[in-house]
Amino acid sequence: MEFFNIETIAGVALSLAGAYFLGIPLLILVNQRMAANPEIVEFDESATLPEVVSDYFYACEQELTEAGFERAASIALPDPVPNVRAILQIYFHQPKSTACMVTAMFGLTEGGPPLQTRYVEFVTRFRGGELEMVQTNNSTEVNAFAEVPESPTFRLPHVTDVARLANYHEQLVDRTAPGTPRSLAMLDEFGGDVVEYLRVKAFKEAYERQVETGYLRYDSGQDCYRPTLGGAYKMTWKNLWPIKPLILARTRAAGKRLETELDRR
Repeated sequence: MEFFNIETIAGVALSLAGAYFLGIPLLILVNQRMAANPEIVEFDESATLPEVVSDYFYACEQELTEAGFERAASIALPDPVPNVRAILQIYFHQPKSTACMVTAMFGLTEGGPPLQTRYVEFVTRFRGGELEMVQTNNSTEVNAFAEVPESPTFRLPHVTDVARLANYHEQLVDRTAPGTPRSLAMLDEFGGDVVEYLRVKAFKEAYERQVETGYLRYDSGQDCYRPTLGGAYKMTWKNLWPIKPLILARTRAAGKRLETELDRR
């Protein structure tokens, strides 16, 4: 007896694909919340971190210090997602008006992979003009949000040398906004208050930009940002197989082309 035929298999496959591509974004739509005023605390330097995390921070600090950066603070974001801790180390280079954020996210589950995400991002902001800022990072994750023309982000995920990444960032700033007056917002606007700087610049203003793109909406009742229907689908699809590996491959290839271009200057 023939229990399965091609039509049955095709129907099951389509149903599973529909649940995968249509159902998962709906879960994100219902459950995703991004606090408008997230809890941000200065991290206790005496706290014990997984060795791989502390080694990463130490190596980055050595390179950043040699490149002329000063550490402003270490910050913890308690439970950005369940069983995950995010630690940020914030640096600045006052003569160049450039800030730097070293991020490590690691699992808290015993026996799980301790280090899940790590990257370095340089940010240079401007006073006036069409551009708000230029960002350069080596994140190997997909950017779920929409790109914003006023805040271009250059990605070089294969560049793990922090000093080289800092040099590339400086070249990109000069190329993108030549002669534009810079602003080190951490000091100029917030007087060195790193927690408030992150709350406003790294979170609230970033979310507001995504409201303008249509990815997010503000929920005044819960004081949080939530995905719109279209935003939920776009953000989720970017991180689903097979779309995610394709985006990552394209990003890595583009980053290598950009590196070659910058090295020729």
